[in-house]
Amino acid sequence: MTQQTASQLLVLGLLALTCSRIFFLKKVKRDVVSTVPVVAFLLSLLNIVAWGFSPLELIISLLSLFVTIWNIRAMLRLASKLVIDHYSGLFAAISVINLLLVVVVAIVILAFRPVNANLKKFEVEQKDIIATGSFTQGFTERTNPFDRANAKISIFEPERTSRTKGIIVFIPNKNARIETYQPMLVKLAHDCYTVYAAEFYDSDVLWFSDQWKNHNIMRQAAFLHDTQTADTPEVIQSKRTEDFSNEYRALLSFIPLQSGKPVYAVADKDDAQALAVLRRDLGSIVSATVDIANVSGYVTKGLGPIEQTNPLYAKIKFDLERDSTLFTASHLATAIESALSQE
Repeated sequence: MTQQTASQLLVLGLLALTCSRIFFLKKVKRDVVSTVPVVAFLLSLLNIVAWGFSPLELIISLLSLFVTIWNIRAMLRLASKLVIDHYSGLFAAISVINLLLVVVVAIVILAFRPVNANLKKFEVEQKDIIATGSFTQGFTERTNPFDRANAKISIFEPERTSRTKGIIVFIPNKNARIETYQPMLVKLAHDCYTVYAAEFYDSDVLWFSDQWKNHNIMRQAAFLHDTQTADTPEVIQSKRTEDFSNEYRALLSFIPLQSGKPVYAVADKDDAQALAVLRRDLGSIVSATVDIANVSGYVTKGLGPIEQTNPLYAKIKFDLERDSTLFTASHLATAIESALSQE
């Protein structure tokens, strides 16, 4: 179970406790449980901040808000130190409905919970770096937690680093996140590659349109556009091809190039021109490039192996079943390794 799933179930558990109290609280002096949905609502908002905006997170927040509003009178009675001798029929009926909604949402979350690769099982270590800066001035690791985060770099490496075959740099599209590709990146690290993956939020990068700047909310909007609105999902990428190589150049600044290990660039672009620009600008550093959008059998190109990391969207848009075997992620990793072995 991922941390996101656990946090969602925590919110629903608090709501279930609130809605079900009509069955076990009778003639209480203080109805303190009526304050629990406020906590649930605040946690649901924090989940959006932590995991990004999605329809499921929105549903959980709206449900938490409704339960909170419905319990305002109970909270006012609590503040006035009034005794609760019974719950009205309407209050009980709405509480039962809310409880049923909570159960339905919980079932959906459990049925379509993401499948991530277990780091311990794959003998892989992960380190996350939050960076600040810009493409013009460069990026550095953030030391002040109050500074704006302009980038996130995740490093996946095998526990036995002495066996590393090379370094892979990877940047997901703007309609995907590092977490979307987590099983693939872990599999590459398990197979003795050190993987550097990055997301950049610098407003210098123009994508979607000149008015839609590059930050996390727009990244989620792009994903929703692809999976819910567009008839034919397309890769959301920068309006300027040079931004593609700028992102990889910025990521390479975090890599110890003096190690002598070969560096490979992996993308999910379905854009031959962008890869040509990357080879032109970084050919002296990058030994080879691989575009997994060209891998046979990869249906959700540009979006990542979402039948593992976003099963609900995979089902809605592509009618793909949740895959707990990590087949697609392993298939992509194997295709990358095969392509690199031929270089």
